[in-house]
Amino acid sequence: MNKPVDSWWTVLAIDPIAARLVPALSGVRAVTPTRLTLTAFVLGLASVVAFAAGELALGAILFEVRFLLDCLDGKLARYRGTSSPAGAFVDVACDMVVVGLCYGALVAALVADAGWERVPLVVGVSLVTAASWLQLYREAKHDDAARATSTSGGWLARHRLKSYPSSVEVETACLFLAPLLLGHDGIVAVVLAGYAFYALSIADSARRVYRRATAP
Repeated sequence: MNKPVDSWWTVLAIDPIAARLVPALSGVRAVTPTRLTLTAFVLGLASVVAFAAGELALGAILFEVRFLLDCLDGKLARYRGTSSPAGAFVDVACDMVVVGLCYGALVAALVADAGWERVPLVVGVSLVTAASWLQLYREAKHDDAARATSTSGGWLARHRLKSYPSSVEVETACLFLAPLLLGHDGIVAVVLAGYAFYALSIADSARRVYRRATAP
């Protein structure tokens, strides 16, 4: 049901909830992984609307409920043995659309009261999509060996934790915890720090892809 190695937030905060929900949901025939994916997508769009309207706490809660359902769809598919490439594609596509729109809507709500940070807030949204796309390309085309070795050995791997924070932790900080708990300046600081992560992720993914593409 669970992935051998996953993001820290998923393992520590989401999986304990999902472990109780998936067995119960597996007996409800009306609940399918695809329907969970689409429900998560709708909740994600509702989060976009809430962020754009300035209802940041509501947007944050909707975003996190969406993430829970987004984790449940894959877990339910693996639990039932019905995982498929098509389902994985729909899941990833919905994620990329919703996360990008949520960042854009949150930034739109922030820039009205922003000063010097207005430009980096707006420009940085493009880093989110670029980092997500390049990471997916890297994993699909060039990083199979790295993913295979990342699951072996070490305290983190034994506890199913990735060896470094991932975009899930950044999304959680920027789109859930900061809007829920912080004021305008705090949210801006967290989002700009998140952009720095995405910039580093782009550089790392580009380096890995280029190195493998030019290897003998």
